[in-house]
Amino acid sequence: MSAQAQPSGTGSVDVSAACQPDIGAGRVADEPALLELRGATLSRGAAHLVENLNLQIRRGQVWTVLGENGAGKSSLLAAMVDYLPLSAGDVLLLGKPLRQFSSMARARLLSWLPQHEPDTLSVTVLERVMLARHPFVDSFFRDEQNDVDAAEFALADVGLAGYENRFVRQLSGGERRRVSLAACLAQTTPLLLLDEPLSALDLRHQQLLVSRFRQLAEQGAAVVWITHDPNQALIGSTHVLLLMGEGRYVAGSVEEVLNARLLSEAYRTEVRELDADGTRFFYIPPALPRSGAGDAALSDAVSASPSDHSAVAPERPTS
Repeated sequence: MSAQAQPSGTGSVDVSAACQPDIGAGRVADEPALLELRGATLSRGAAHLVENLNLQIRRGQVWTVLGENGAGKSSLLAAMVDYLPLSAGDVLLLGKPLRQFSSMARARLLSWLPQHEPDTLSVTVLERVMLARHPFVDSFFRDEQNDVDAAEFALADVGLAGYENRFVRQLSGGERRRVSLAACLAQTTPLLLLDEPLSALDLRHQQLLVSRFRQLAEQGAAVVWITHDPNQALIGSTHVLLLMGEGRYVAGSVEEVLNARLLSEAYRTEVRELDADGTRFFYIPPALPRSGAGDAALSDAVSASPSDHSAVAPERPTS
């Protein structure tokens, strides 16, 4: 059964304090979570993607969402912004139902980078990023200097200083992705929801943006982002939501969730962990036995009972 729609309107919702660009690193006592999922259940056709997920995303946190293709990562992020409906449960923004916020009020609190974006209009890089400033614009007939400054600062943040007058359509795929990321940064919201923000980026710019996510959290924002690389989560996140399939999940700190056993189960392939001079990283061995003792060892590894923070059943069928 679908969740009941919440009444629209923003008469009693005050977002002015939460959406200041200078967020600050401190957390106010008893402050509600920036975003909360209560009993969130998400299905797609007959597939159960997430079942009864309870999650709080607070200032200073970077949440990485991991899981194999089709596990529901993008759908869950879209549900967090009410682009897709939950099958059951609620999404709260600052402790209030998300649907009580107007689209303008939401845009001052959260920015969303979808996995796929339509082909851009024939606009310059600066014009594209300036569109993200619309929640704060007093006049549509002139650009305020503080909006231009925010856009230019965001472009420099993603390594695109000097690209302001280039046309977006003339850029490479990775450069276009960084323009979209700059738009999210220019929106100066306390919450960023980013669906595969590092896709098409080279190694240097991946490292740059992962570091930037941590900086945003240290300044008091919160970031939720999707990646396919658990090693990026190791260096760039405080928390992990690992989608296990069939509605199951594991949620907790990086130390609690990221281990070879849970990753092997989630991705249905053997994942190993190495420690090199105190630095952890995960890898998939180049050759995986497909029968005999190898399968038995892998089955034993991924069917071990999870720790008490997990919502995972002890066994999972293999493909």
